[in-house]
Amino acid sequence: MKLRIGTFDFDANGTEITIRAEVFRNDAQIPYKRKQTLNVAGWLAITGATVAEQQANCTLQMNNLITLLAKPYNDIIFLQDNGAESATFLKNQNSVAGVVITSGPHFPDGINGYTAVQRFEFTAEAEYYLPTSAGINLNTLLLSFTESMQFSGGGPRFVYKESLRGLPQKQQTVRNAIYKVTQRGSSVGLRGYPSPPPPKFPLNLLENPQVSKETPKRMGLSNYEGYGISWTYEYGSATPLNAVPTLWVG
Repeated sequence: MKLRIGTFDFDANGTEITIRAEVFRNDAQIPYKRKQTLNVAGWLAITGATVAEQQANCTLQMNNLITLLAKPYNDIIFLQDNGAESATFLKNQNSVAGVVITSGPHFPDGINGYTAVQRFEFTAEAEYYLPTSAGINLNTLLLSFTESMQFSGGGPRFVYKESLRGLPQKQQTVRNAIYKVTQRGSSVGLRGYPSPPPPKFPLNLLENPQVSKETPKRMGLSNYEGYGISWTYEYGSATPLNAVPTLWVG
């Protein structure tokens, strides 16, 4: 078997590869994305009849490998002996932010490898959304959701009036203050801005709702992720208002 990066083929049986997968979950513990990591270890076969030729050949191969791995967004595929793709690969297609080298190349042999076999190591990663067959609608999936209800008012209101001389005087300004409620929350959509929940007491709104949107996170060359929105509703009433925060559903 041999490793292919872009259009470059490494020597057959010249690499050892391990692959690991990490699953991402939103705040509701729903999985929606996985990160695949390839750890590659291999060796460069050095040629040359003299030490000088060997050192020159090793230098050339090391520089070529550094140049190859410095270019992002190459497909990395481990090929079977018959040339078919194995189950070990990272592809840009359908990835969230492309295939990137996150570490290396490292040359653990140092100067000793210049005249024998120069070992190398590197790590590559790519993220992929879980398939729709997993029962997840990525277009409506929320990464987080929270809301609170704050209640105040209804009783007497007092102020302290300062005097030129002496201590401030406590005075009652109203017997029954307005019942006030603040409905406040925030949510983050994976692929688009979610809609805020409706107001609990639309007939008691003191002003138009306050809604804010945040810039999503750039993922690679063209994708975006994490569309944040927040909302605030202010209510007033002559009688008590009561409600619980909106639950995260869907």
